Amino acid sequence: MEGKRVFHGEFLKVINNFHQQTIPFFAGYASVAVLAERMFSIGLQILVILIAMTVFLLFFPPTATAVVGICH
Repeated sequence: MEGKRVFHGEFLKVINNFHQQTIPFFAGYASVAVLAERMFSIGLQILVILIAMTVFLLFFPPTATAVVGICH
């Protein structure tokens, strides 16, 4: 549980430092992640977060590509 929260926190920090214009999206991503954690089982959490990230990839391709590069 704790590790997952740390991951989300670190991920959001990298993004916020990386690209200021994506802050509103990642505020949305963070609330989706928190909501998923409170409401759903693990499987549904993963699904909700994947959907959020898919939407992100569709709407912010250059930033998303760079983020994937940083994370891997």
